[in-house]
Amino acid sequence: MDFDHPEHLLDRLLDHGQLVRSLASALVHGPADVDDVVQGTFAAALTTKRPAGFPLPRWLLGVARNLARRSHRERRRRTQRELQAARPEALRSTAEVVELEELRRLVVAAVLGLDEPYRSAVLLRYYDGLPPREIAQRLGVPAATVRSHLHRALGQLQQRLDRDWRGGRAAWAAVLLPLAPKPLLPTKGTVTMTGKIILGTALVAATALLWQTLRTPVVANEQTVAAVPDAPRPAARAATVADPAVRTDAAAQPAASEHTVTMPFALLRFVDPTGVAITGRDLQERFASSRTQPTALLLDAAALERGGIEGMIATLFGDPAAWQQARSLAFVAGGAEVRDLPGSGRFHLLIARPSAPAHLTPPFALPAPATLAFDVPMPAADSGHTVRVVAAEDGAPLAGARLRAYTEFGDDRAFVPGTTVLTDARGEAILTDAEPKNPLLIRPAIWWVETDDRAARLDRGVEMRVPLRGRVMGSAVRSDGAPAAGWTVAFANDKGPHQWVAVDDQGRFQLDRVAAGTGMLALLGKTEADLRTKGLGVDPGATTTFDFGPPAKGAEVLGRVTAGGRPLTGVLVMAAAGRSERRFVKTDENGAYRIDAVANRARFVVLLGDPDVSDDFVIQRTAPLELQPGAQATIDFDLPAGCCPVRVLDDATGEPLAGVDVDARPARSDVQQDRFPGFTFRAGWAARTDARGEALLRALPEGEPHLVRAGGHGFTTATVELRAPARDENVERIVVRVRRK
Repeated sequence: MDFDHPEHLLDRLLDHGQLVRSLASALVHGPADVDDVVQGTFAAALTTKRPAGFPLPRWLLGVARNLARRSHRERRRRTQRELQAARPEALRSTAEVVELEELRRLVVAAVLGLDEPYRSAVLLRYYDGLPPREIAQRLGVPAATVRSHLHRALGQLQQRLDRDWRGGRAAWAAVLLPLAPKPLLPTKGTVTMTGKIILGTALVAATALLWQTLRTPVVANEQTVAAVPDAPRPAARAATVADPAVRTDAAAQPAASEHTVTMPFALLRFVDPTGVAITGRDLQERFASSRTQPTALLLDAAALERGGIEGMIATLFGDPAAWQQARSLAFVAGGAEVRDLPGSGRFHLLIARPSAPAHLTPPFALPAPATLAFDVPMPAADSGHTVRVVAAEDGAPLAGARLRAYTEFGDDRAFVPGTTVLTDARGEAILTDAEPKNPLLIRPAIWWVETDDRAARLDRGVEMRVPLRGRVMGSAVRSDGAPAAGWTVAFANDKGPHQWVAVDDQGRFQLDRVAAGTGMLALLGKTEADLRTKGLGVDPGATTTFDFGPPAKGAEVLGRVTAGGRPLTGVLVMAAAGRSERRFVKTDENGAYRIDAVANRARFVVLLGDPDVSDDFVIQRTAPLELQPGAQATIDFDLPAGCCPVRVLDDATGEPLAGVDVDARPARSDVQQDRFPGFTFRAGWAARTDARGEALLRALPEGEPHLVRAGGHGFTTATVELRAPARDENVERIVVRVRRK
């Protein structure tokens, strides 16, 4: 469970009753009987001969299932008899039911308001159902410390309830007492084992899990594993067992790892600038009154962390469906829930906020080791200003227009739509003036106005005139003159929406509903070498035509990039004639590259390391290339041989961190800047850590002190001094520790 961000599904907690009923048992110490089903199963195991060849777990599950059904039938009959015989004054009044529900919510709010480490201990113990010894292993502290934290936490909860509940302890204890659960398992010593019988942990776990699965949704009859000291934890929570429509047969459930819980949802807690949670109807009202759509985007972290030109192409021009999945927020009493999460992978959530740009969560892995929970900072309720959007031609208000905040990832590499606010009948909407900061993002979001037939980037003014969309159409052929069938044509607006379409079999393409203004038109083939771009202006309501013909006959530039004579693979080499016409290639396994169709007077640049992390480290020709069509030039670079293996760890947990930006640069800025005549050389290397938290920084000047930095993407920046790079990449790695923001 992410206890730095404890947004908990209050509604699900109340529906299950696990947390409240478990805490009620600990707080008020009510009497509890041994569960009939478990006792009956124990008795059957001790006294009944199991059929030969029948597996013990399967037999026990069948016995427990039959006993549970019988118990349910008997309980229903008994309840009906008691209700028929009860006097009217013995039944709960509406006021009593409301009082009970109010107190249950107060208990949950009190738990979520605990400081660490008490909140973590309580949730792990009474919500996740872990025994103290396993909590100790999770948190890396002695079991005695966990018990002390639980004891103090319960004391704090008692004090909170004493203070906040009318009538004090006697009153709230009387209300909570009916919620105290019966224990699932007999306490130590209640069963005397005689004879040749094996009754171990497997029996206890199977019986407890089956009863948990077969229990009825009636609150008075629900049991909870969390209330039992050292009780086994259910193998999975992919389904809500309190829902009578959901059945999770314990015998059919796949075995889960000891520290893995299958969670189909993430819990969100929205908090105001003072740290107070906004819940229930208040939260729904914030979304509804601002006409903000309650949505979230599930983003593939690997796609966002993918380096180099491939990452930029995939996220800026590629199909968003390949790495974005839309979700709706499900409002619950304590916040909201994002449901239907995938079974595996690494992701971010981009969560819409009323009148404010969306909030980006830290990356998380699925299946999760515990409950996923995140805090979502909210702006102050009275911090907004009114924006009015009208048609550019006649000033007519645009009712129902979408004010959409595009979140930028990296440096001009991806613009993802987050929060969407709808205008009212007057074409007006309120946007916040105090956007909560998000340490994972390097730039503020960009607001756009969009309708089906209009779009424009939102200015800071009070009124925005929005022009009609345009159309881009044309043809595209490969370098050999054949139609570029199956290739992709994309148009990316300035820090905002983009459209894409596949080229048909005749080599034609048509992009409808393109936002008017300037943007980048791109033709993407099978490799980065096939990328062709063109700056293009689109007029409102008009059709703009452009043909991607065969690359113009130009010069050819080829060569090798090495470090101390060893090839450098994957280095980006670029020849650019202006901002919109660029030719990219990457060095192969031999360090070789070849760029064709290079225009005369093109700029020539070699980017060292991952340019998505930093473009500070380059080899750049001081003057444009003077090459006539058909000419060929060979340009080789042998860079310094120094290298530095790095490992980045979480300073709090010691765990390796993937996707962290790392670079190394000489302590002196002018080191070897004249290494290549006619070129400027800025030494250094940028990279991003892999799944092991490791990165290799190369091409560093030998014998020079360097500064190694790590951070970004939600982590503080840490700097380590390197006396001198090594020539052997197998040397011991430098460890850099960073903290989460």
